[in-house]
Amino acid sequence: MFYKVRRQARDWYVLTGMVIIITIIYGSMFYFQRARLVETTVMGELRSIRLAISAFDLVYGRTPKDMDELAKGTFKDKWGEEKYFLPKRLIEKGMTDPNGKPYLYDPRSGWVRSASEEFQGW
Repeated sequence: MFYKVRRQARDWYVLTGMVIIITIIYGSMFYFQRARLVETTVMGELRSIRLAISAFDLVYGRTPKDMDELAKGTFKDKWGEEKYFLPKRLIEKGMTDPNGKPYLYDPRSGWVRSASEEFQGW
């Protein structure tokens, strides 16, 4: 009888330990997946902004003076419809990265970067 009680207690500890380990594994997977999603989003948004700056330069023959001019800048496609250089989602969210920091633009060089510390070299 005493042996059966000790075995049940041991089984309970093993089960609890397994649940804790599985929770730690899934929690770390979720954390790293979220971090990768943020990095991918910033890379995509920076690519979109840099392409928009290049397109602005092709259409107007100069780089935009600031991000507002880029956001308001338009061009006509081959069907005569007016289009914005930047994707609508970037304009609507206020030209900020996923951390809420603004994208910084240097009009002399035409280069744009994130104000977040973790994305400085991109």
